[in-house]
Amino acid sequence: MSAIACTATMRESLISMQKKITGNSVLQFIASLRLTVACLLILSILTFWGTLYQVENGLYLARIRFFGSWVLLIWNVIPFPGTKLVIAVLALNLVVSFFVRIKSSWEKCGILLVHAGVALLFIAAGFTHYFADESYLSLYEGEKSSYSSSYRSWELALYAASPDRESIDTVESIDFDSLSGGKRIVFPRTRI
Repeated sequence: MSAIACTATMRESLISMQKKITGNSVLQFIASLRLTVACLLILSILTFWGTLYQVENGLYLARIRFFGSWVLLIWNVIPFPGTKLVIAVLALNLVVSFFVRIKSSWEKCGILLVHAGVALLFIAAGFTHYFADESYLSLYEGEKSSYSSSYRSWELALYAASPDRESIDTVESIDFDSLSGGKRIVFPRTRI
């Protein structure tokens, strides 16, 4: 099959899909610019509220409540869409509107490229959110370290200095998630 025939087949299937979407009112709503603007407005409101909330409650709690939730409750009563839900709807809107509005031609090449870039940003953000393990490492000039610190994961660790007092070695560590009230903590190697 030649490249021209393949392009013609792709164009025919795209036109066929556009006709199916055009006849469906639900898909027309999902592809609408009104939904895009509403999602962007809600995201700006969530960003503003999250920033104000962060001042009193800290970055971690603001991130969980506003930027890591599907739905949040205003005054613990009124449901409001969370950032995850709004971004999912916006990504769906982007994909469906791509098939409804954009006709493939060289004149629309820039629009196609911009939409593909936004879709790639959504995919990368989702991948980072669900699969990344974030930590930090603070060093002074000339300093070395063999570990990084986490903002959210904590551990109880015992350290011992080396005989020459040049370095510190970890003797034992226990993950905070494994601790519970009333449970005795034992470090077998140190007999503590």
